[in-house]
Amino acid sequence: MFYCQPHPYELMPIGTIWATDCCPMDTTSCSYRDYDRNYVLELDAVYFDGCIGLETISELTILYWLREANRSVLKSNPPDDAEELGVFATCTLDRPNPIGIGLGLARKIEKNLIHVSGRLECPTGTPILDLRPETLYCGRTQLPHI
Repeated sequence: MFYCQPHPYELMPIGTIWATDCCPMDTTSCSYRDYDRNYVLELDAVYFDGCIGLETISELTILYWLREANRSVLKSNPPDDAEELGVFATCTLDRPNPIGIGLGLARKIEKNLIHVSGRLECPTGTPILDLRPETLYCGRTQLPHI
């Protein structure tokens, strides 16, 4: 059986996710297209130049670090299924490499503050690892006028 020896990797957060509404987090949903919660993505000032052109993107893929996850979990019971499954077949937040992913609809950009609506399955104060244009379409659509 082939086994990869772990190599050290260094991830540096580029900012922080702040929830701006009081809705309790629903950690059972895998529906990333629900834009029903509001967040501010606060990027560290050193990454400000990385935001150039962001105003032309309406949907962002947001990668974040689930720092409270249990990294030793390999099996999970999904809430809608009695059968125990491996974590790679579920949306559980507990996983060996707890990288969260969500979609956000960009609403407003103010310097290093990106206001988005979406459904990010993370608590406020979660570190942001990366931002990308929405990966399914990767089109450059205009920011919606609100």
